[in-house]
Amino acid sequence: QLSEGRVGEGVVAMTICGVMLAPTPQRWPSPIDQWEDGDMERHFEAELHALRDRLLAMGSLAETMIHKGIKALVDRDAALVQAVLAHEEEMDLLCIEIDDRCFTQLALRQPMASDLRFLVGGIKINSDLERIGDQAAGRHQGLRDRRGGNARPVECVG
Repeated sequence: QLSEGRVGEGVVAMTICGVMLAPTPQRWPSPIDQWEDGDMERHFEAELHALRDRLLAMGSLAETMIHKGIKALVDRDAALVQAVLAHEEEMDLLCIEIDDRCFTQLALRQPMASDLRFLVGGIKINSDLERIGDQAAGRHQGLRDRRGGNARPVECVG
């Protein structure tokens, strides 16, 4: 028979079969303990919506990088090349943030069914979009002419 009794303020003593064990400090209440049942679910839903918004922003940034990159190639515009290269840092930061959000939710919430599929899909989409951004930036790093800063045509490597 296991029972527990109060020895002093914040200290709980455990007894097994009438034998008192050493008193142990009581566990401090977590903020999660104070949440209502629906609060945690609403918080999780808000996190999923925020993750979706960040994925959409990353997709939009990848699209912008491709659009500016193609225009830079056609117009031989060094300013657009610089814009594409500047977006690469933002893309990398978004990738790290999205990965962090996905893995945090997987670890803390242990989602099931559609939520799990969404998070795993988010991780895969994130890596694909980051690769698209790297490809867009990588194709344009060789466009700058070091002497005058003008864009020059590059051989397409297939």
